[in-house]
Amino acid sequence: MSYFLNSKDQIVQDSIDGFLQLCPNLCRLDGYPSTKVVLDRKRYALMDQNTPHGVAVLSGGGSGHEPAFAKLCGSGFLSAAVCGEIFASPSESSILTALRHTITASGALIVVNNYTGDKLNFGAALEKIKAETGYDARMVIVADDVALRSSSNVRSKVGARGLAGCMLVLKCAGAWAAQGRSLSEVEQMTTRVTESITTMGCAVSSCTLPGQKTKRILNEGELEMGLGAHGEPGACRQTMKSADEVVLEMVERVGCIGKYEDDQKVSPGDRVVILLNNLGSITQLEMGIIVSSTIKAVKHTLGARIERFYSGMFLSSLDMKGFSISLLRIKQGAEGDEVLRALDAPTDAPGWPHCTVQAPIPQKDFVVPLRTVSAARDETVERKKYMDTVYRVIVSACDSIIACSDLLNELDAAIGDGDCGDTYFIGATKVKESDSVKNAPTLSKALLEISNIAGEDMGGSSGALLKIFFVAFSSALHEDADVLSLKDISTGLQRGCEKMSYYGGAVLGDSTMLDALIPLSNAVQQAASTDGGLATSQQALEAAQSGAESTKHLVAKAGRASYVPENAQKDITDPGSEAVVAIMRGIHDELHK
Repeated sequence: MSYFLNSKDQIVQDSIDGFLQLCPNLCRLDGYPSTKVVLDRKRYALMDQNTPHGVAVLSGGGSGHEPAFAKLCGSGFLSAAVCGEIFASPSESSILTALRHTITASGALIVVNNYTGDKLNFGAALEKIKAETGYDARMVIVADDVALRSSSNVRSKVGARGLAGCMLVLKCAGAWAAQGRSLSEVEQMTTRVTESITTMGCAVSSCTLPGQKTKRILNEGELEMGLGAHGEPGACRQTMKSADEVVLEMVERVGCIGKYEDDQKVSPGDRVVILLNNLGSITQLEMGIIVSSTIKAVKHTLGARIERFYSGMFLSSLDMKGFSISLLRIKQGAEGDEVLRALDAPTDAPGWPHCTVQAPIPQKDFVVPLRTVSAARDETVERKKYMDTVYRVIVSACDSIIACSDLLNELDAAIGDGDCGDTYFIGATKVKESDSVKNAPTLSKALLEISNIAGEDMGGSSGALLKIFFVAFSSALHEDADVLSLKDISTGLQRGCEKMSYYGGAVLGDSTMLDALIPLSNAVQQAASTDGGLATSQQALEAAQSGAESTKHLVAKAGRASYVPENAQKDITDPGSEAVVAIMRGIHDELHK
């Protein structure tokens, strides 16, 4: 695994200085390399006045967990964050320096995750600052990991690990400190939040430290449940399952139900807050799926009411491909409402989401009906008969393209990514399933529906080009005619080819589908001028076949094949042009039944 960096020895310092250039509300102490402390600039400025101005809230730990902890500094959040080297606790001296620049007579609260190095170093600095200043300072330890809980609910001496649930704890502590509450109040309320959080993580790959090889490699198709934030081994490895299945098990664990039941069991009707945390390299596409799976599992399996749902990267683990789910139990009544207000309280910390976070919106409230605009038409017997024939031709063309999908994949694999057949298979299947195509009152309307399917369901360049082709084809037709002439069809084909060439950039001879489409269009145009009748389809098919055959000897100048070396293209029929042949063959076969 390669990283973008300048020097292994400067990774943390370079990263901190980089994001501080974009955060005017934050600053750092001048103590590199031993002291890496980020501060809320307002808090630092007030320290010069030497007057009590609220409880200072501090946290920190090893780097590599960004945006935690430095980007959580800001008003209403952390007064200071102390950064260690990657996955290494900061030193006692740097923590003490941070305390000296934030503590006042109001006292300080340190919140750290349950890792031995953090507890020892933060604890030692806490005791020393109290001896130095006479000010009170206290510590809250977050131990929210449920992965290693035994069925008998026995905890080890070291306790559970601290994970992303710490983010919710820090947010509440910072909000209560900003309200001017006493150190005792902030400590007690923060402790109650800590005791109400459970977290479970999973991953399909562990993390890689810069300059090192991945020490723990999972097999393809393998998932690890309950691994730690530094890549420590988890509770178990299992075969990869669907997102719904993976999330369901994790929600059962954090909800402490079923075989994971203990004294923290979530009951139907309970209020909860969910924090879905990206551990490093889960794509945004996947995160959206996991959000839906989590909401479904919490509502239907736990029966709980989601008061707030946070999704994003909060406490990462370098490049780990995984995520964690934290569940905070919200008590009924005033105490629970107090926690929600703390979570909602404003902050300018750059690492916290600044959009309005609320309970998930039901699907019925964000899915709105499609609007269609169509002119009313009287359907004549002649038009109905014509459109029945049109639909049979469309279905035959779809069946033909489906039948050659494997051939298209094989051709595409030689010069592209091997999915051309799959793309056309999807499009043809969707067209056959479409009631809008089947019930279209005119050929123009049917082509518009097909264009929508090409653009929405096929995707990729092929889908986009076919959408352009069918839209242009449709717009060239006469809507008021009961039966379209061969000349109308010829005009539509020509218009479609022109627009496909204009927007796609390819021309005849570039080894694309146009090398079959343009000869086909020309054949229809010639037949229209001589009233070719049924013979037209045979001429069009032969023209398309000849055009597709010619691509074996052409060098691709457009499309993905244009990136393939010329010698690799030799004797390979362009799959797009072969698809045109398949479509024309289906049309011909139906017309000659």
